[in-house]
Amino acid sequence: MQPAGKPLTNGDIIALAKAGVGDAVIVLAIQKSPTRFDLSPEALVKLKEAGISGAITEAMIGRRGALREESSQQPSTQGSVNMLLEAISANNYDAFIANAAPDLKTKITKATFTEVSTKLSSRLKKGYELQYNGSLKQQGVEVFLWKVSFKDAGDDMIARLVLQDNKVAGFWLQ
Repeated sequence: MQPAGKPLTNGDIIALAKAGVGDAVIVLAIQKSPTRFDLSPEALVKLKEAGISGAITEAMIGRRGALREESSQQPSTQGSVNMLLEAISANNYDAFIANAAPDLKTKITKATFTEVSTKLSSRLKKGYELQYNGSLKQQGVEVFLWKVSFKDAGDDMIARLVLQDNKVAGFWLQ
């Protein structure tokens, strides 16, 4: 079907249906693949005219919210989140602020950083996994959301990252 990492598009769905691939298989592909669907009214009309079933269209609409934000930002923001979490794990304030925007450097004091590091370091050292959850536009900036699942099976956290001019302008753990 798709090369690894290439999102499914409306054209791919139409091609699969025209090739005789069953609805259930197409729905499964939609659920398991990255997607980049056009779900504008005009595009939905074209899907209907191409013979795409309601079940497939519903799957496309349902999946759009889950993965539409997986873009070229995901890998670069993942590296930033990992770097920040590793700095917290190692209680390394200098590494944490190394790529911080000037305003963030003044807001995150060494004492505040040490307090957070003390609380999370042992959990981070046991290991964690990141899952990209999308992004939000807030107060004129894009906020990237990552789920942090700890290997200690304790509560997960959400990491919120703001990048401006390739600098970390904000980082919160909830």
